Amino acid sequence: MSTPDWIGPVARYVLEVGLRNTLKLSAIALVGSTLIGVTLGTLLTIRFLPTRALIRLYIEIWRGLPILVTGLVGSLVGAALTSGRPGDDVRLDDAAREVA
Repeated sequence: MSTPDWIGPVARYVLEVGLRNTLKLSAIALVGSTLIGVTLGTLLTIRFLPTRALIRLYIEIWRGLPILVTGLVGSLVGAALTSGRPGDDVRLDDAAREVA
């Protein structure tokens, strides 16, 4: 039994483009979340009660959201900020020709 012809180009695309983009996005998320966490944690030490209340509200909202809802919100916001329509820039047949 032989493998289909499309497996090689798709696997190369996943490893060369997909893995690179995943690592970039992970690095950006790590740096961004660290900056937000350290900033908000530092601001919680301020004795001004309205600021502390707003920060605690922000933290509790994000802490209470299920991970799937957070992922959905993030993907929708990301799509709105980029192309406006999810999947516009991803076409496997073009990617396979590009890699081959």
